[in-house]
Amino acid sequence: GNFKIEIQKMKRCILLLLLFFVGVASYAQTNKEEAAKLKKILKANHPKDMYKYAEYLLINKPNGFEKDLETAIDLYKKAAEQDYIPALMALADFCVTSDNLDQVYLGFKYLMEACDNLYPTACEILGRIDYKELKEKGITTEFRNWLWNEFENAKDPYLRPNRYKALRDSYRKALAE
Repeated sequence: GNFKIEIQKMKRCILLLLLFFVGVASYAQTNKEEAAKLKKILKANHPKDMYKYAEYLLINKPNGFEKDLETAIDLYKKAAEQDYIPALMALADFCVTSDNLDQVYLGFKYLMEACDNLYPTACEILGRIDYKELKEKGITTEFRNWLWNEFENAKDPYLRPNRYKALRDSYRKALAE
């Protein structure tokens, strides 16, 4: 429902920004080889392999950005179901970047799951939240900016700096108007 619509909106924004900032690169691998590789990874059901392949898809985009983003998110989710920390953190980062509050809350869910698995960065970010203010005011523009900055400046191996900076900047600009 809402999650699919949000992903589609987010994909369009990210696609436009990436086309503008990064440009389009072509890669020699065929869709058939990619499909076989994906099938093998899914069958093996190893979260580390799913995470690495999701990262590969997002960096190289062999099947086109939209299709690869959707596949990468699905792979992150499958790895996260097995409590794989890198996938939980990648999903948290992706979801809190959204301009949809339901997605931001979903990002918190993934962040809490990472903390439940004793991942320090997740617990540190959650520990710095002013829950009293969050309860009183909800997710405000200021809180969202604070949260984005926490993710951008975490110096965490699974939270690549500036991964969603262009998208976040576009949201900041829209909120300011």
